[in-house]
Amino acid sequence: MKETIKQTRNHPCPHCNAPTISAVPPTQATPPSSNTNRLSNRLWSTVASATQPAKQVKVPPKPPTNKMINEFKSAKIIIRVPVDKDPCAKLEPKELTCKINAALLTINAKIDDNLIQVKGASRLPSGDLLIHTYNRIAARWILENCHCWTEIVHKDFTTMRPTFPVLLQSVPTKFNPADPNFIKELANQNHLPIEVF
Repeated sequence: MKETIKQTRNHPCPHCNAPTISAVPPTQATPPSSNTNRLSNRLWSTVASATQPAKQVKVPPKPPTNKMINEFKSAKIIIRVPVDKDPCAKLEPKELTCKINAALLTINAKIDDNLIQVKGASRLPSGDLLIHTYNRIAARWILENCHCWTEIVHKDFTTMRPTFPVLLQSVPTKFNPADPNFIKELANQNHLPIEVF
């Protein structure tokens, strides 16, 4: 229980006039004066809080994930061109970019109803094409479907299909790939279906 401290002159010692401290119950504590109320009403913080509505704190949106950011980053891809044919040797980068965009428009290349376009294209010293796209999804589509649009850019522009190495357990020393009997024997020895060959 809180008690208000009050100084009194009653002291047990008659020869001493020193004041003593005695406890006063809270019911006897003096109320604040009206001057204090008038002063608090004139404080700027009191006036401002009474006239202005409380500000609502805006919660910032969550930052995007790295996966989402990477989807919208620009990307570049390299399209391999056969060594014996170099159809893009005489084309300037601007002209090459326009031809690729026209070819993509011809085949109606879309992702989620958005037309695919390239930002730029140039020819590397090796003869291969370096293509810059607006995002990685478009780059993946262009690379996977390059056999659809390359011949539209130039009739001699045929891309090489990707090849994958295969490890066979046994191959006969005398092997003729044109003979179906050899292919059947090779499939039987390696326990593979004939359709693979």
